[in-house]
Amino acid sequence: SEIWSPRWLPANPADALQKPLPEVATVTSDGAVVYRQSLISSFAQPMNLRRFPFDHETFRIRFVVPGYSPKDIAFLPSSHGEQMGLKDGVGHAANFTMQDWKVMDFRARAEPYTLAPGEVVAGYTIEFDAARKPNHYVLKVLLPLVLIVMMSWLVFWIYPTLSAAHISVAVTSL
Repeated sequence: SEIWSPRWLPANPADALQKPLPEVATVTSDGAVVYRQSLISSFAQPMNLRRFPFDHETFRIRFVVPGYSPKDIAFLPSSHGEQMGLKDGVGHAANFTMQDWKVMDFRARAEPYTLAPGEVVAGYTIEFDAARKPNHYVLKVLLPLVLIVMMSWLVFWIYPTLSAAHISVAVTSL
């Protein structure tokens, strides 16, 4: 509470943030403040579903500091993360998963956020590319639909005078 820290907020939350671990702030000898916080939340993300279930998406989590411009606050990558060889000084847990998605690439950068035309605030963006795993949809949706459609085609191979068989195959496929 004695260290000045700006109030940062996620720009695209889907629900309330949970902070399971305490906030930790350390001050280096040159006066820089390192702030660490663990968050759990869901985030909103617009998606292009035209290629579903074979789509690839770039997921973004954006943090903003309302009331401060990019000149006032500089988001910097963690020097500890860079020393560990993490790209952009940030990384994700080894067990980071998204149901039905395979995470391909992970990156982060300081990026100004435009609230309205002419109103730009300091911001930070975490992005990762992911590809949907289509196996579930192919096995549980597409394959059964193809089999049902093929079953309805059996009507064309049944002898024309057997109308009861035609009706039973058509009703069963429906």
